[in-house]
Formats: sequence, C-alpha cells, structure tokens
Amino acid sequence: MRPRSVLWLVPCLLALHNAEEALFFPRYLPFVLSRLPAGWQSVIAPLTTGQVWSALALVTGSAFLAAWWADRSPDSASALWALAPGAILLHGPLLAALLVAAERWPR
Repeated sequence: MRPRSVLWLVPCLLALHNAEEALFFPRYLPFVLSRLPAGWQSVIAPLTTGQVWSALALVTGSAFLAAWWADRSPDSASALWALAPGAILLHGPLLAALLVAAERWPR
C-alpha cells in the first residue's frame, strides 16, 4: 500500500467508528449519565442525538478535508498534522458536549 493511500485510512476508519457511535449513542447515553458525577450529568444531560450527529459529521468531514489536504501537499508536515485533531482530539461526542457546555457557560 502506498503511503499516500494509508493516510486515507484515518478518515475512513474514523467515519466507520463515528457511524457506530451515531447508531448506539441514543441507547448508550442513559448508561453513561447514570455513572457520571452529578456535576457532569448537568453538562451532558441536555445533549441531543441531533447535536451528536452534527458533531460526528463535522469531525468526520474535517478528517476527510485534512486527508485531502495531505494528499494534495505530500511535503507539508502541517497537512499531515492536521489529521490528528480530527481523528483524536475532536472526537464527536466530546465536541458535542463541549458545544453544549459552551452554550450554558456564563458570559
């Protein structure tokens, strides 16, 4: 497999993982909420399925965009490093929880 082909595995595997989370999130949320401390429950509880799906789509799309950038600019280290946030740091449910928390944050 060529190195440029391998970089496309990141967004493809992330899309597969995010699809699994999109399918199982509605059933898994009550399980997670029951095990969180009360302070965290108030942050996560208002999270809707639509918000999670939107966050998952945004993260997945960002990973494909970063892979496209890295594919078009093979000598760019920045392009390769752009895959890391989409694949690791901006995980869909985490992003959705942060967006909900930001909406409730006092200004």
